Amino acid sequence: MDKSIIETYPNAWDFGNSDKQMKSTIGDYRVEYGELLEIAMGTPLGGQAYLVSDDKNLLIDNWCSGPPIWDSEGKKVAIPKWTRTLWRGTLQQLIVIDLSTGKKTTFKRKFNVLDLRSFEQNKIYGYDSPRHKPKMIEFDVDQEKIETKNKITIAKKSYKKG
Repeated sequence: MDKSIIETYPNAWDFGNSDKQMKSTIGDYRVEYGELLEIAMGTPLGGQAYLVSDDKNLLIDNWCSGPPIWDSEGKKVAIPKWTRTLWRGTLQQLIVIDLSTGKKTTFKRKFNVLDLRSFEQNKIYGYDSPRHKPKMIEFDVDQEKIETKNKITIAKKSYKKG
């Protein structure tokens, strides 16, 4: 596997709110992070993530990673979320927000570190563990097991930007 593909900017170790990947391709929404911190020395970043539109926002989760990936229509966004497990340590799950249906879905499948590269027709492509024994992944939103599914509403902004 060509390491240059998985060591490009942005990645889970280096991304920011001004990256073009944060904004929906239709321009109505963007993902913004609060203060991002390393999970441990030299590890990927994590922090609060928000779905933002004009003067409104939705807290996606308190412990997200990034960068997010938008589908080509700009109506769905996938974002990695950190989660602690009893036996396997800190892992990631995927959250997908569908702006058309107003649903936020967290999927059961767990990953080490996600590096998301494309989101087409409900399939997300990328790498798991991009810096240590990388594995290509294909994540079919329609076929994966769901942990939670919630209706979302976007509320007035009430947080400080990081």
